[in-house]
Amino acid sequence: PGQAAKRARFVAWLRHYIENYGYTNIVVFDAALRPVWSEASAADFSAPGLDESLKGLRPDSDVIELPPYVDGAGHLRWDLLVPLPTNQGDQLEGAILLQTNPNRFIIPLLQSWPAEYKTGQSVLWHREGDQMVALGGYRPAPGVTPEELRPFGTTRVISKLPPESLPARVWRGETTGGEGLDYRGVMIVGVGRLVRNSPWLFSSRLDSSEVYAPLRRAAVGVAGIVAGLLATTGLVMSRLWRQRQTNLLHERNKAELEQKRLAARLGVVMRHAHDIILVTNQKKQFVDANQRAVDVYGWTRDELLQLTITDLRTAEAAKALKGVFERANTAEGLIFESVHLRKDGTTFPVEISARSVEFDGSPHLLSIVRDISERKQAETK
Repeated sequence: PGQAAKRARFVAWLRHYIENYGYTNIVVFDAALRPVWSEASAADFSAPGLDESLKGLRPDSDVIELPPYVDGAGHLRWDLLVPLPTNQGDQLEGAILLQTNPNRFIIPLLQSWPAEYKTGQSVLWHREGDQMVALGGYRPAPGVTPEELRPFGTTRVISKLPPESLPARVWRGETTGGEGLDYRGVMIVGVGRLVRNSPWLFSSRLDSSEVYAPLRRAAVGVAGIVAGLLATTGLVMSRLWRQRQTNLLHERNKAELEQKRLAARLGVVMRHAHDIILVTNQKKQFVDANQRAVDVYGWTRDELLQLTITDLRTAEAAKALKGVFERANTAEGLIFESVHLRKDGTTFPVEISARSVEFDGSPHLLSIVRDISERKQAETK
C-alpha cells in the first residue's frame, strides 16, 4: 500500500508538471532505461534519436536536447532527455523525457514580432549539415507560400545562398546584422545570431523597401515644397535620417534577440529545476531567482530581487561570504556549505555550487542551492 501511495503521488506530481509547465507528455524510464510510465501512448514518444541518446546516457550527462521533429499527427515536437543519477551520482536511477510543443510557447513568441511590419519575419533555424530548416515556419505575409507556413516547411541550402547575402554572412560569422540581400535577392534590414554550442540560428528581418517607405514619402513631400538649395538640404537630411533609422532598428533588434535567446536557453532550466537557482550581481544583489527559491524562502520573486546575499544568511554564515566572487571565478567554480534564512526567521542547512558567469557584459554569480536538511539529520543519527 505504501508503494502504491508513493506512485500515486509521483504520478500526480508529473501530471501537475504537464498541466502547469506546457509539456505535452512526460515519459519515465527505469534504471534499465525502459519506459515505465507515460501520460500518452508508447507510439506518441517515439522521438527520432531517442534510442541512441538513451544508450549513451551516463550519470553525469547533461540534459540532452533532442533534434526537433514532426510527429505522425503533423505536430511539431522538441524534446529534452534528463538523466536521473542516484544520490551517490555514480549510477543511473532512471531518466525522464520531457516532450514539448513549440507551438505553445516559442513559435507564438517568434511570430509576434515585429508585428507592426507586413514583411517582418523572426525565425529560429536548425542546421542539419549543409541545410538550414525553419523550426516553426514563417508567419503569413505577402509572398509567403503555404509550404513555408508549415513547421520544417522552409529549407535553405547554405552553400547555395548568395555569398554576399545577409544569411550567408551570418553563418560564416562575418556579421550579426545590417542591410543586405536575402535568399530571394531582395534587400533587407535584419539581424542574425548563432546560438553558442548549438546548431541553432535566430534571425529577424524586414524588407528594406518597407523600412524606408515612410522616409521616401517624406522626401517626395519636401521636394515638392522646397526648391533650389533647400531641396538639396532636404535630400541630405533624408539620407542622414535613413542612416539613423537603420542604426536604431539594428540596436533594437539586437536587444530583443538577446532577450529571446536567454528565454529559449535558460528559461527551460529555470522552470523545472528542483534546486534553488539565484543570480547575483557584483553588488551582491539578486537579479534573478527561480520558482523553487520563492517556494523555499517564503519571499515573493519581487521581494527576493530587493535582497542581497547577506539577507539570506545568519550572522555567523555571513562572515564566510568574503571573497566568494573571487573563489568562484575559476574553471571548477566553488562548492561549500552554509546556513540560510527563510522569511519567517527559520534556518536550514544548504550546499551551494557557485560559478562566475557573464550576463550583459558584466560578471555575475550563478548559485545553485540545495537544501541538505535530510542529509544533516541522517549524519547526526
